[in-house]
Amino acid sequence: MWTPWIGKNYSESRILLLGESCYAYTEYVDGPLMEPQPDHPIRMVEGLLEPIPDDSAFMSMLTNALTNHDCNSVEKRQAGWNQVAFTNYVPVSVGNAARQRPDKHAWNLAKSEWPELLEKLSPRHVIVLGLTCWDNIPKGKAIQDNAYSGPNRNPSVEEFMLENGQSVLCWCHWHPAAGASWESIRNLILHIKNRYPE
Repeated sequence: MWTPWIGKNYSESRILLLGESCYAYTEYVDGPLMEPQPDHPIRMVEGLLEPIPDDSAFMSMLTNALTNHDCNSVEKRQAGWNQVAFTNYVPVSVGNAARQRPDKHAWNLAKSEWPELLEKLSPRHVIVLGLTCWDNIPKGKAIQDNAYSGPNRNPSVEEFMLENGQSVLCWCHWHPAAGASWESIRNLILHIKNRYPE
């Protein structure tokens, strides 16, 4: 299991942004290929909090969603990322480049760690970024929310229960590389905060 990013104000929203997977990468042009380390989600977010942020399209879109596209300073990006937790569902690297898909073993490993992930982070809401990722999460109790116009999945909202009886709502959403926009992610976050205030 990856070590997740947990923003310092996460306890207020308890929103977990859940990516699908990660892969080996180079830190600079012609640099050596590096395998993601256990703290990869933390490093992904920290790369956005530098004066010159990393140029990952996926993470930049999430940053825009968390800051309402007002992310031209470290302080604004930090304030956005302090609201949430972030990690990837598939707990192993899936290859050496983008667009590589998890194999059956990787999906099964992710499913086996799903209960532990929920218990560890105790989120109230999980925004699952990617339809294939959604389809590979263990099934919870279907929840009807007619005000959410997410992807065409039935259901597109599911409920899981933690050992302490706390409810966790999981929301199906498009992946930033396949249909999501920063506005759609922002709007889902606002929908959660407005419709399900704590």
